[in-house]
Amino acid sequence: MKGGARGDFNNVHFLEGRYFPSAGAEPSAHGGAVMIANADRTRKELVPAVDPATGAVNKDAGKYRDVPVPGNITFTRCVFADNQVTNGNAGAAWVKTRPGSSGWVIFDECVFSRNQAPSGWGGAAWSGSGGGIFDAR
Repeated sequence: MKGGARGDFNNVHFLEGRYFPSAGAEPSAHGGAVMIANADRTRKELVPAVDPATGAVNKDAGKYRDVPVPGNITFTRCVFADNQVTNGNAGAAWVKTRPGSSGWVIFDECVFSRNQAPSGWGGAAWSGSGGGIFDAR
């Protein structure tokens, strides 16, 4: 998913995802089921004549500015089972939020079972740079 995208996955089963590199293929990968590199994208927004937060007059009124649009992804009641990477991190779900991104990835009431990353970190999941939330209700 590209930065700024929104994804909502409900009751999806991610089963037996595998990454076994063959000759000439990428030698390592992350996330046997899903790999998410989350980053904000930007959109253009017209600068208003008066700042709504402060009431001050904007010297750049009428110009366009870049406004970040976060990428937000939610997995609810999903199952990640028997996923594997042979040379990489996170047997099931790999999440990395780029520095400065305001997006998030949530795993809410998900089940992780029998996932493997024998040569890396996170048999089930790996999250780097924040932005990953795991809820184990």
